[in-house]
Amino acid sequence: MRLWNSIKCSTIALLVVTPTTTLSSELLALKDTVNEDTEMSYQYVRCASFYNATMAWAGQQLDNETRESMETAVSSLLQTTVFVRTSTNPDGVETISEIVLEEANMISELYLDQFRRNYAVEGTAWDGNEIWENDLKFCQPVAQAANALVSEEEDTQ
Repeated sequence: MRLWNSIKCSTIALLVVTPTTTLSSELLALKDTVNEDTEMSYQYVRCASFYNATMAWAGQQLDNETRESMETAVSSLLQTTVFVRTSTNPDGVETISEIVLEEANMISELYLDQFRRNYAVEGTAWDGNEIWENDLKFCQPVAQAANALVSEEEDTQ
């Protein structure tokens, strides 16, 4: 229980997308990335980054309900990432949380770069954007599972 409270406190703040050094890697859709060899927590941090970048791009255009839902998803996904990693890593929760937030910011920036490129070429960030469409489908059940896990942990405290 105490570990879960530490995870929650360490990851409760939403990500702030900050400019980072340019990354040359191109994002691939999660369905084409995640397989049996992929590190277990990757899908959680990647989906948190997906929702974070989507919120950053959409800005104030999101209605309150959608924004709150996405904020909850980001928080739950980050908490789940930290929980998974602390179960197999001797580093402390704070260290792992810092690493997870750094990774999430980096991946969020990759998504934002992809949105910018799509907008520049197609005139829209998301319509016809196969990565965004595929990751939206992939991340919905992942976020639901993370939300359920976090809710279950909170209920047992």
